[in-house]
Amino acid sequence: MKKRLRSFATLGIVALLLAVIALSPVLADEVDDLKGQQSDIQNEQENTQDQLAKTQQKIDEVNATVQKLDEQIVEYSMEIDRLTQEITDQEALLVKTQEELEEAKKEETRYYAALKQRIQMMYETGDVNYIEVLLRAESVSDFFTRMEYTKQLVEYDRSIMDNLVESREAVEEKETLIEETKAGLEADKQEQEVQKANLEASKEQKSVELSSLKKNEDELTAYIAELDKQEAEIEAQIKAAEEELRRQEEERKRQEEEERRRQEEEERRRQEEQNSSSQPQEPSTEEPSGGGTTSNSTLSWPLPGYTRVSSGYGDREHPIYGGQRFHTGLDIPAPQGTSIKAAAGGTVITSQYNRSYGYYVVISHGNGLSTLYAHCSQLFVSVGDTVSQGETIAAVGSTGDSTGNHLHFEVRVNGSHTNPWNYV
Repeated sequence: MKKRLRSFATLGIVALLLAVIALSPVLADEVDDLKGQQSDIQNEQENTQDQLAKTQQKIDEVNATVQKLDEQIVEYSMEIDRLTQEITDQEALLVKTQEELEEAKKEETRYYAALKQRIQMMYETGDVNYIEVLLRAESVSDFFTRMEYTKQLVEYDRSIMDNLVESREAVEEKETLIEETKAGLEADKQEQEVQKANLEASKEQKSVELSSLKKNEDELTAYIAELDKQEAEIEAQIKAAEEELRRQEEERKRQEEEERRRQEEEERRRQEEQNSSSQPQEPSTEEPSGGGTTSNSTLSWPLPGYTRVSSGYGDREHPIYGGQRFHTGLDIPAPQGTSIKAAAGGTVITSQYNRSYGYYVVISHGNGLSTLYAHCSQLFVSVGDTVSQGETIAAVGSTGDSTGNHLHFEVRVNGSHTNPWNYV
């Protein structure tokens, strides 16, 4: 009867252990899926950041162009103002010249009318004409004197008329020059106004483009904020899932320990029963060997024989995307196919392909500690497998975002990456 009860108890504990173990692959798959989503979000963040940087650069270029257009518009405006003032000055000068021309024409008309009147009077009265004046000379000397006076009078009349004509023609020439100058200024002003209008149209076009770019910048910034929020949510889910895995691992160990003690107690009782039926015997104090657990305080080197690190933990210039980015592990170069060893014993919670990591493996070592091995050419373990320290789990390669054959090795505590040098 006692043996049957013990058998039922053993079956119950084994069933509980199987139930706990069965949950682990499910959670591991969930963590794996979440990490895949996280990697996709990180890649999307990088692409969006690149688009945002290009948009901001374009905004700077358009702003510089608009500023230059503004400067040119100001220059054209000043030139138009100058030409407008000069045209106003020329118009004032033209008005004055036209007044002078009118006055010259009036003077010419007045003198010409007086001259005609004097000639008409001389003709009508018949009192004096040039021939008569000469014939009335009393002597040769008087004749020549009269001839000289007559000549001077004729020359005086002619010179007055010539001066009046020259004055009028000079004023007309001045008027023509002013009108030509004004017409030239008007043409220059019109050309400047056309140029200014073209610049203002270009500025308006650039302003529309700038508005569109700024709208795009706002949308990209909002999208990045949304991606950051999604990444934070997924990170929290990963931590919760890994915490559940850790709890399950602890529960499994506790159940194993209870089973071990139960078996020891059963063995002790069996020995006592045997001793009671035969001769007395000291109970064995030898304890059965453990389950191959490994201390997590120190991890072994995952690539024995290859100790050079090409890129350490921390900020670095990204070899593919450029720019300063945080490197979450150690890059250890090695030939393709080199065996990758488990840094400690544990359970495989991820074994798959990812666009960034390529083929990669994640091993949970318990107590929230896990290790990640990325860019592999081959994977030799599957989710749910139990591995021991130093066991070959994968082969070195250059899959995913990689520039050459190497192992990307990460150490994580409760789902967050930490400096591997503190553990190896």
